[in-house]
Amino acid sequence: RKTTRFKIDEHGLVAAAERDGKPAVWVSCADVERQPEEGAQVFWANPGTPLKTVMLAMHRSQTAPVALFDEGSRFVGAIGIRDVLSAVLRR
Repeated sequence: RKTTRFKIDEHGLVAAAERDGKPAVWVSCADVERQPEEGAQVFWANPGTPLKTVMLAMHRSQTAPVALFDEGSRFVGAIGIRDVLSAVLRR
């Protein structure tokens, strides 16, 4: 797994992202299938993003967690491997 870090500004918005110490490209999970598999991408999701889409983003980018943003584009949390496994086991 790759290490992902977020820089959050004073308004709770993500100002920058990096992956393994290098700048990364922000990409919505909704666009995961249209993205090339190589490159330093960091995926983000909104509440209601399907679990399957989040799992595909984690797999494609080899990163976890996936950042979670509210409707106002504020960072509210992250969806990690444990969250995904818990959701799958509950089904």
